Amino acid sequence: MPFVADENVPQAIIDRLMADGFTVHSIIEASAGIPDEEVMRAAQQREFVLITSDRDFGELAIRNGLPVTGVILLELEKLSLQEQVARCSDCFALGEAHWTGHFSVLEPARIRRRPLHGALGPIIK
Repeated sequence: MPFVADENVPQAIIDRLMADGFTVHSIIEASAGIPDEEVMRAAQQREFVLITSDRDFGELAIRNGLPVTGVILLELEKLSLQEQVARCSDCFALGEAHWTGHFSVLEPARIRRRPLHGALGPIIK
């Protein structure tokens, strides 16, 4: 499953996901400084799921309805970088169907998912 990593995603997470066999397009390497709307457009054009720590993407995807394959918001700041990397590795292994079509919030102890087209999704531990 391919991903676009926003500028604020730590390189250690990107490196681990790539080591786990995922394709990750890093915005910081390809197009640093582009607006959030362009980040979403880049993810959608490639049909990649967007990974970010920027809550503004919730506004763009849900309230503004900008098209995107999926968004994973990382809210892991309470964890050490090493713990963040491990948490991402474990959760991303859940598979493409888990992330595609959803706005997901990855927290230290749970994942919250909301379908991009409407109602609140389940909480998964």
